[in-house]
Amino acid sequence: MKEGWNFAPDKRDRWSEPKEKLVSPERRKFLGALAAFGGTAAASGTALTYLESLEKKSLRERLIDAAVQSVCANIRSKEIHEALRSGERSALDKIIRAMEFPILPQHLAGTSYDIGPRSKKYQTQIAMYLNAGNELTLSDRASIHSAADSRGRPDLLTIQEAAYGNGTYWEDPHTLITAAHVVSMLHPEKKQELDNKEIDVGLIRVNKRFAAHEHVEVLRDNARLRNENIHGAFVAIAGIDPDDTSDTKGSKIYPGVAVKMTEPLTAHIMHACTEGVIVDKVLQKRLARSFMLVLPPGESYEDKTRIRPAKGMSGSAILARKDGQFSFGGIFWGAFQVKVGNKCVDLGFFHGIDEVREATKEIKVEFIPER
Repeated sequence: MKEGWNFAPDKRDRWSEPKEKLVSPERRKFLGALAAFGGTAAASGTALTYLESLEKKSLRERLIDAAVQSVCANIRSKEIHEALRSGERSALDKIIRAMEFPILPQHLAGTSYDIGPRSKKYQTQIAMYLNAGNELTLSDRASIHSAADSRGRPDLLTIQEAAYGNGTYWEDPHTLITAAHVVSMLHPEKKQELDNKEIDVGLIRVNKRFAAHEHVEVLRDNARLRNENIHGAFVAIAGIDPDDTSDTKGSKIYPGVAVKMTEPLTAHIMHACTEGVIVDKVLQKRLARSFMLVLPPGESYEDKTRIRPAKGMSGSAILARKDGQFSFGGIFWGAFQVKVGNKCVDLGFFHGIDEVREATKEIKVEFIPER
């Protein structure tokens, strides 16, 4: 959430080719372009230009699929299975190397991995206007605006105008699922309670004014999806966050391959956190109930002159790919940098569908009443 919350594009500079022999010249050329990624616009442009030059969508699909599956295979390998359970400091570097995903959302355009068009139907910004007087009702101080909205509501808000996070209509048009710390923005009197939840998931029941209309997709729980299906699978985080790294319409998509946190991995991450991250028991417990993925460089970097770009994505929905289909897979709750060797890596964290189901059975639904 862009409001000072401590947690909340090029790509990483290493690439592991698939172990099987690449007999296709097109695949060699594409993976060679990906290998050239060095965190620079020129390098990423090499692969993107090649992809955009492909006239056959089927070939583009096969190349992207080969790239995605190679990263998934890396994460599911015996070596990474052992690293996730290792107390050795070198384990974190092995895991990050396997996870690094040198593909931008632009690369996925027009393929079955492209969630952009669908995500615009459910992305929803949850905001509180800055400097709004307490004499106004919560309904008047709040703004809930979907990317697919066409009913004349205000444009998406920026950090200069409001504190905001994301949410998704969940199971019915009057219920939004988001991060608990985004809910605390609407109910500051409950900030201590909501910001310290082990599972950072919250529900908001909205009035008719903020209910989803016919153009907005209401996501449903796919009972066939489990956390075990998400580990080592392609996922995408999609949300509204108008800033320098969003698209021209204020949306962002973080594609990647998810890794389920383990106790040793949690300890490694806690030790490797960069300056400015609040390392405490709340973070430790939350990490242990989460997945992580590598974000584009700089998305979780913050200093005195720069707000962490990923902060505004708090509460965004995770879509997980299983058997070629996308399903709601969790809630994004934060991001920060870790020091791995001599470099800083941007990581994002989300609760998986199992934690969402557990939390939504027990948490109290917060309301935005009528005026």
